[in-house]
Amino acid sequence: MTPEKQDQLEALRRKYARKRLSHHTVKNYRSAWKLYGAWCAEYGVGDPLDSTPEDIAGHLAELAEGGAARATVLMRMSGIRHRFLAAGQPDPTQDGEVKAVLSGIRRSTGQTRGQSQPIRDDELKKVFGISFKGMQPQTVRAIKRGQTALAVMYDGLLRVGEAAALDWKHIKWPVPDWDVEIVPVGDGLYAPECYWDEDTPGQVFIARSKTDPFGKGVFRSIRPRTLNRLYLWGVNYGGQPHEVAERDGSVFGVGPDRLQKSIRTTLNAAGLPKCTSHGARIGGTIDAYVVHDMDLYKVQILGRWASAEMCMRYLKPWAKEHDPMKEVFFQG
Repeated sequence: MTPEKQDQLEALRRKYARKRLSHHTVKNYRSAWKLYGAWCAEYGVGDPLDSTPEDIAGHLAELAEGGAARATVLMRMSGIRHRFLAAGQPDPTQDGEVKAVLSGIRRSTGQTRGQSQPIRDDELKKVFGISFKGMQPQTVRAIKRGQTALAVMYDGLLRVGEAAALDWKHIKWPVPDWDVEIVPVGDGLYAPECYWDEDTPGQVFIARSKTDPFGKGVFRSIRPRTLNRLYLWGVNYGGQPHEVAERDGSVFGVGPDRLQKSIRTTLNAAGLPKCTSHGARIGGTIDAYVVHDMDLYKVQILGRWASAEMCMRYLKPWAKEHDPMKEVFFQG
């Protein structure tokens, strides 16, 4: 093989190896490495790549002792591990000292943090029943965005990043948009004259997710009530009647952080301050298993988990309250 061909293949390998991580993940890893480098400089360690497993374990332990959430500590470790492996260094997470510290952090921080409260169908009814009387227009818009996002995330078990990445062209409408009559209700807003048939779900295309790094994508069904909310969101904020199904561009028009804020505003207005955006994915998982009687494998596929173990973690809140025997099973 010629040197030129070797260089071409090396460039291609690097190109596709980079694509296995999302932009958000790469950004977090860079931040984690920068912070670890600053820590090493502060304590006189020198080049972070020359640090020992004891140094890394000490850094993680100090983070946990300072009150960092378990997810934050694990993300920092992932960023450090990524840089070590990229430099051809041994995986620091395989060292006994680092393993022991990480195990202790998981146990200690996991007891206090807890899982987000599920947003099930009853909670969604509260979300959809918010009164907008006396609210400022920008607050109404944020809540409408949050309501629509939660409906989509509940039906399709989407993560907030996946919801923020939705494009109008990712929505598959079951009927032409002109079959849905809409009427003005004042203030430039519209409401539906009728809903989609309850037996006619739509679909959203999830272009990329944590378990789909190469972006093959997957379709997930959404209920008529969610289609209706998507349609009204498109008409009321940036669209024209009867043109929503022809649009492209971002559905919610904001990134994950802004969408999180809209959802937080929505949940507070609904009287659900202990719920988070992730609660919609948890609640949708529980209802798929309990209400719609899906078996565990189908729920795993629906939620795009790489293993049944992750799926079972989402079912533990329901099992703990309603079925202690299954809680034991879901412990893995």
